[in-house]
Amino acid sequence: MSKAKRSRDPSKPRKTATGDYPVGYCRPPEATQFKPGQSGLPTGRPRGAKNADTLAREILSRRITVREGGKERKVSMLEAMLMKFAERGLKGDAKAADFLLKLYRQAEGTTSEGDALDANDREIFDALMRELEAKRAEKDKEPPDVE
Repeated sequence: MSKAKRSRDPSKPRKTATGDYPVGYCRPPEATQFKPGQSGLPTGRPRGAKNADTLAREILSRRITVREGGKERKVSMLEAMLMKFAERGLKGDAKAADFLLKLYRQAEGTTSEGDALDANDREIFDALMRELEAKRAEKDKEPPDVE
């Protein structure tokens, strides 16, 4: 990975020393100037240090064992998380279902719901949402268990 050199903005004038003097504006003392091969930040970033993107990618790509239908299989941690969201969505968690549907639409390259679903799919989705809302309303009406 090579570093790109920053190019100077041509509209800004270059800093130049004015006057005939050995030390001053744009002319630091020679003793404090960096020597050839010397870094301005000697400790710097340690070799092999990873940024947040790299760490997240490594963690989510780890393989873990999941049990599905009595069988064990290895899947990535990301896939296991998405499977868990799908389970929760099927059990009535509206947030999990909404998250997965948004993710699906994003993966399909559409941003609005109408683009991703045709009329038949839309009816099924609306029926599911009505059913979830009805279950939530029933749950809210139930009196709390008193022992």
